[in-house]
Amino acid sequence: ELYKEHFENVYLLEMRDYYTRESLAFIDANGVSAYMKKAEARIEEEEERSRRYLDKSSLDRARKEVDNVLIDSKRELLQIECRDYLERSTAQGKELSDVADLRRMYSLLSRILDGVE
Repeated sequence: ELYKEHFENVYLLEMRDYYTRESLAFIDANGVSAYMKKAEARIEEEEERSRRYLDKSSLDRARKEVDNVLIDSKRELLQIECRDYLERSTAQGKELSDVADLRRMYSLLSRILDGVE
């Protein structure tokens, strides 16, 4: 209990606040495509940091928090971007030239409940 109250809860709160600020600023400055790359990198970094510094009992909670902040809170934005990308490609009568963003988007959204519809 001491660990959860004085370390884990504080750590997760600070992590949530940091990634919330960073993600909003990053999207504004760089757009959704670049954000997805950044989110993937941050998820990997945070998973490694969590394995290194948190108790095993905290790993699932930390993962859920990161997914919530970096993906779930941006779910609608990511889904709209996906639809727009597909519509642009269809309207232009071309095949999808770069599916990397769609793969990345699917990978991110599949980490959250109902992220892939």
